[in-house]
Amino acid sequence: MGAAYAQIISYADLSDDSTDGQYICHNVVSSSACTAPATRYFSPQFLDEWFGTSGTSRLTPEWVTARGEAERRSIEVIDAQDKPAIQRVAHLSDIHLDPRYLIGAEAACTNGQCCRADSWNSTTAPSGPPASAFTTDGNVELSLQPQNISQPAVYWGAYKCDSPWGLVANTLSSVKEVITSDTTAYRKRAMGDRSALAKRAMSNKLAFSLFTGDMVTHESGAAWHLTRSLVWYVQQAIFDSFARWLGPGPVYSAIGNHDSVPSDFASPNSLLDGRGKQFSWDWNNVARLFRTEGWITDPKKLKEVKTHYAGYSVKHSDDLRIITLNTDMWYKGNYFNFINTSNPDSSNMLRFLTDELVKAEAANEKVWIIGHVLTGWSGTNGLKDPTNLFYQIVERFSPYTIRGIFFGHTHEDQFSVMYAKNGTTRATVDALNVAYMGPSITPGTNVNPSFRIYDVDPLTWQVLDYHQYYTQAADFLTLPHSGHGPVWSLLYSARATFGNFSASVAAGSYTAPVQLNEDNLWPQDVPLNGSYWAAVTDEMSARPELVTLHTRLSGRNSPRSPTCTEAACIAAKICYMRSGSSPLGQECPQGFDSVQSGTYH
Repeated sequence: MGAAYAQIISYADLSDDSTDGQYICHNVVSSSACTAPATRYFSPQFLDEWFGTSGTSRLTPEWVTARGEAERRSIEVIDAQDKPAIQRVAHLSDIHLDPRYLIGAEAACTNGQCCRADSWNSTTAPSGPPASAFTTDGNVELSLQPQNISQPAVYWGAYKCDSPWGLVANTLSSVKEVITSDTTAYRKRAMGDRSALAKRAMSNKLAFSLFTGDMVTHESGAAWHLTRSLVWYVQQAIFDSFARWLGPGPVYSAIGNHDSVPSDFASPNSLLDGRGKQFSWDWNNVARLFRTEGWITDPKKLKEVKTHYAGYSVKHSDDLRIITLNTDMWYKGNYFNFINTSNPDSSNMLRFLTDELVKAEAANEKVWIIGHVLTGWSGTNGLKDPTNLFYQIVERFSPYTIRGIFFGHTHEDQFSVMYAKNGTTRATVDALNVAYMGPSITPGTNVNPSFRIYDVDPLTWQVLDYHQYYTQAADFLTLPHSGHGPVWSLLYSARATFGNFSASVAAGSYTAPVQLNEDNLWPQDVPLNGSYWAAVTDEMSARPELVTLHTRLSGRNSPRSPTCTEAACIAAKICYMRSGSSPLGQECPQGFDSVQSGTYH
């Protein structure tokens, strides 16, 4: 890590009137001893200059507001005979393949990374891994000392370990099987037979897939275990597996903070002395793989991948554009972000995003944005200024142009509503969009492996529903004796689980600009847009047990997840759901943001 640290200290401005030193001290040295710089205020003049005000490159705010209001408030009665089939889109995230996963190794370790040859539990092997476990030729024979293993790693994985190949292959092969076999049953179960939408045709194959980052394993306390060769191997293997099991549709992939060496790091192109290209080996390899798999073949777009840190903007269809970002450029774990902190976009990623959105708006395209590190929730992952600017970019182009925002990183099932007025009121009537955080495949932080399938209207490219599938990692111990692998089950439908607003209607707190049906249910032909999820948070305020349910679903029924029943936890969770930027998230009560590390009730 020394070479990276040396660059950061060398290039950062450590003078008294710079914020670089404050960020380094707060994030690297001590968050309690060093105060983080205040969030930068983006003046109307700054935003006018950022978005551009002349010619046709920027549509007037009045036009955007009027068109967006019409789009958000309208309830179109769908004629099933005239509408195209609903499309299916898979969302996978945080695979964290561990090529060093060793069956029979310590799965309940008290050091570093579990399920490795050098893993041990201090209660059964107090002096570390037994020397006799290693042969002179470097091979491992754990059977020599089985008494030192408190919980052996099994073929399919364990709660404290990253994904073995068996789990990855089983998951990816199950995605297509789930869609093929469960379409008819799901529609009857989740959508009912009374609405026109339920009678509309639904595709039984994937239109395309989203992968929101983190292919490579964690290396807890052992950064030297990561090499470029390991990253290259995992990227090649995972992308080949996507192409093999997810079908012919493209897989639009974002780079994760663990998908490079050292983890979390990515240098901006603006870094002096040619240092901005020190991670080009990674972006170039991703571009090569996109071309090899046939997902991106245009030479100009491949060059875009190489020059935008594996980010790109491509057209999926005539009216849908996919924009992928390298969110390490706003991740607090990327210490290169502590250079030139007076600039909220020293990497030029947000400039790239804005320019692409301006062009998409002028061309009447709809846009999905995908990345890895989320911008909001509890505000503990993203830096304040870049995520604040991203929030205002989303506000400027929502709800008409931006139709979907998708992240990963937390390993949990979460969402963040984004509002007008930079989230200063967070009133449901001002809800403009929602960011989805997809759950992880790795069980490595006490959650159950999971993936998500969206039902999408190809006319509007809005999410009509999603359904979450999972498998219980607690069952993996018995699977070697069962004759089959992990069984994937439907965990929940977003519409069926959260679409009843009876409590908020009774309390007089339902304020979404959508007329509910006679049962106080969200109409079947209205998408699950920002208004829907903002109204869900209102319903949670009126019906707190819905927060408890959401918390359980975040860990996918993991027996290791804490409950959330007390008032403090419920209030904090609702606050996180209404926080789409780091500054907004940091205004919320802290300590309830994750189901992986807490014991709250």
